[in-house]
Amino acid sequence: MSDVSDAQLKLMPLHTISGVLGQAGLEARFKLEIQSFDDEEQRLLFKAFELAKHLHRDDSRQREPYICHPLRVAIRLMAHYHIADSDIVVACLLHDSVEDHPDEIAPAAEGDIQSAALEVLARDYNPRVASLVKAVTNPVFSPDKDKNTQYLAHATKLMTTGDPGAVMIKVSDFTDNAIGIIYTTGEKVPRLGAKYLPLIKVFRTALQRKDLPISPEVRHHIERQLDLGQERLQATLVPGSSV
Repeated sequence: MSDVSDAQLKLMPLHTISGVLGQAGLEARFKLEIQSFDDEEQRLLFKAFELAKHLHRDDSRQREPYICHPLRVAIRLMAHYHIADSDIVVACLLHDSVEDHPDEIAPAAEGDIQSAALEVLARDYNPRVASLVKAVTNPVFSPDKDKNTQYLAHATKLMTTGDPGAVMIKVSDFTDNAIGIIYTTGEKVPRLGAKYLPLIKVFRTALQRKDLPISPEVRHHIERQLDLGQERLQATLVPGSSV
């Protein structure tokens, strides 16, 4: 990282940092972004990052360690959406943790392990962090119904009536998935395009909510990102197919 200055790092697009500098670059950018928080907030942010990195230690996302995804989602919230609420950023770092690794968060739990994991997060951070993580965690979908239809219904409810902080986490997460799909290869790409494309309309509508903690300039920035995401998602579809 010595050959890239902090000023350069602050100006680099997040997926460029991922591709050129990898996880180390994203970690360095994350540390730059959280400098504006007070000491206690920084301690909790580092704690959440270390937990996410541990939980996702064996996970991968295409050609990169999975932790790069929550790092980008959190950095985007701070750098591009100008959200300075540490609870939202902590929840952002942990947004996949309860869905993917509840048994590691609450290893002694029995029964509803997701609820048990959320109780641990409420204890180790605070109840609001746990509530935000719960809001963006996909429920266990019914195997008897179409998974994409259930995902769309869950996301629509969140974006329509959910906590404004959770909405912004989901916006950043979706942006990373939709715009980042251009860096994804393999047979699953058309499936991901079909999954995410119907959500563009949902997110456009949600951006009109007056309670979101963003400025008009940020709202316009996200709208442009959705335009780009729609273009990239449409490019993934098999010719002749529709969503």
